[in-house]
Amino acid sequence: MLHPHSLCASRNAHPPALPTLGNCSMNSAPSTFSAVLAAALGRVARVLLVCLAAMLPVLAQEQEAARPLIGNTPAQLRDGTARFVGHYSPEQKLRLVLAVKPPHLAEEEQLIEEINTPGSPEFHHFLSPALCTLYANPVMVQVPGKHKLTYFSVDNAGNIEAQQSIAVNIDMTAPTTSASLSGSKKGTNYKGPVTVTLKASDDLSGVYYTLYQINNGAVQGYTKPFQTNQPGTYQITFYSTDKAGNVEKTEAVAFVEQ
Repeated sequence: MLHPHSLCASRNAHPPALPTLGNCSMNSAPSTFSAVLAAALGRVARVLLVCLAAMLPVLAQEQEAARPLIGNTPAQLRDGTARFVGHYSPEQKLRLVLAVKPPHLAEEEQLIEEINTPGSPEFHHFLSPALCTLYANPVMVQVPGKHKLTYFSVDNAGNIEAQQSIAVNIDMTAPTTSASLSGSKKGTNYKGPVTVTLKASDDLSGVYYTLYQINNGAVQGYTKPFQTNQPGTYQITFYSTDKAGNVEKTEAVAFVEQ
């Protein structure tokens, strides 16, 4: 068995890798180890503080960069509707295609067709001397329908008169007239007064007048609906004439009033 002094001498002869404990005493070793540990922890704490101080500017920059710039950020990014299509690449080329549909495309296409079609309602607005016929004799218009004759003159100095036009309607068709009856019917006959209405139409020159006759009586000019108020058999004959002088053939309607 070793004497305690011998054990102490042995420790002094072979010190461990830890810092020297000074006076080898069983009672002083714990307090000395605590002091060494506290010093080591202090050094670690100082290193951590230095690292944290170095990182603070970086963290501040990242936080500033992550903060949304509301005033400069597009609404699509703020509300989440923006779609990522890829990073910028100088090798890529951007092609932008715009398709615009005019609000009155059909009307514009019709106008373009009319101004390029001789005889159309709008063609005369764009006539040039090369597209016109030199006037030498009276012009004869014979084809039935609505026509517009456009004319202008050019003087020896080359001054061109503003274009003028006149409508020429060739009407060779008689108007048409129809009759309608209204009243209280009893079977195929009428009970009480019968109202007779005549309606004439003419597409070109227009209706000039309409005449009617009741049971071979006097011929009268029609201006408004008329009534029969006596029992008997009636025959109403009528026809119209247009402003071009075309006369409609006589039409008739018959009914019985009880």
